Amino acid sequence: AAIAAAEEAERERQEAERLRVIAEEKAEQERKRLAAIAAAEEAERERQEAERLRVIAEEKAEQERKRLAAIAATNEARRLQLAQRNARRKDYRLVAEYNGTPLELWEERKKVRAANKDLSKIDEARFAKRKSDSRGRVILSGKVASPQMRIALRRHARAQFDGDVVDRLEVIDGAEDPEWQAAAVHGIDELSRLRNGAALVTQSDVDLYGDAVSNDAAQAVRAAIDRKTPSRFEVSSLIIAPKALEKTAVEEVLEKDAPVNAGECGNLMNSVATFAPIRFASEKAEIRKSDTPTLDKLAVIAEKCPRTKVRVAGHTDSRGPEAYNQKLSEQRAEAVLDYLAKKGIARNRMRARGLGESQPLVSNATRADRTKNRRIEFTVTEQ
Repeated sequence: AAIAAAEEAERERQEAERLRVIAEEKAEQERKRLAAIAAAEEAERERQEAERLRVIAEEKAEQERKRLAAIAATNEARRLQLAQRNARRKDYRLVAEYNGTPLELWEERKKVRAANKDLSKIDEARFAKRKSDSRGRVILSGKVASPQMRIALRRHARAQFDGDVVDRLEVIDGAEDPEWQAAAVHGIDELSRLRNGAALVTQSDVDLYGDAVSNDAAQAVRAAIDRKTPSRFEVSSLIIAPKALEKTAVEEVLEKDAPVNAGECGNLMNSVATFAPIRFASEKAEIRKSDTPTLDKLAVIAEKCPRTKVRVAGHTDSRGPEAYNQKLSEQRAEAVLDYLAKKGIARNRMRARGLGESQPLVSNATRADRTKNRRIEFTVTEQ
């Protein structure tokens, strides 16, 4: 019984050992299966991640390609736009017509003079409407690069011509051209120094026409437009000094050594001031360089009548408050008096007076009439 019990116990031990070994083998197999599954899953995740990264890389590459293509297209569009804007530069054109003398009339006068023909043969009636439009003011027309250039030219013209400017300029969206703009500005500057006239500025030419106060003034304008205009432009000018005032009314008197009486002195000074009005910038009282020839001639006349008193009277139009206009007229009269004093006319001989808008020559209904009312007048009396 003991042997049988021992054998039974051994069998049970061996069976338990066998079952343990089987269990361990199964556990190992399960571990390996799970490890294989985990490895497969890891491999799948890595494959998916690699695929995701590949897709992202391809998307980024496509986006970059599209971005570069868009940049290239934009650059090409800009290049074409710039080329088009540069091409439009050839169309830039400024025409400034001042005080009743249109450009076409001056161009015809130039042709007639070149052919040594009589200017009186020109049928100026054909230009009646254009002459009427620009009388007493300046008209700007033509084509410019940008709204900014248009504004700049308009503001400059208004400063030079006391605000009486009609803007008919067209913007054509062209490339900026600083040299052309500079030439246009100089053309406006020199036109403002004339009694009337016209200026034409194109891509290659600057033409200036007009009537000057005197031969000296005409020469000064011609020299200035030649000196100031950029070198790429060909400058042409026809500046005339009308002989009617040049000799008969003023020059012949000034050439004489004899003194002039008060009445004649006053008439001469007002003749000069009417023929070549002293034009102040809008709302300003500073003497402009373009008015110095007129003022110089007035000083010479005043020297011809040394035993007289000279009253300088400033007048304005009716725009703005009355009190403001009164003050402005006083300041302008003082500015003229100061200039004449610097030219050697004794201050105790002169008196400045502002009359504001109180004594208009004509109504203030139109620009041309307002221009006539903005003036400096002289009264000369014996001491």
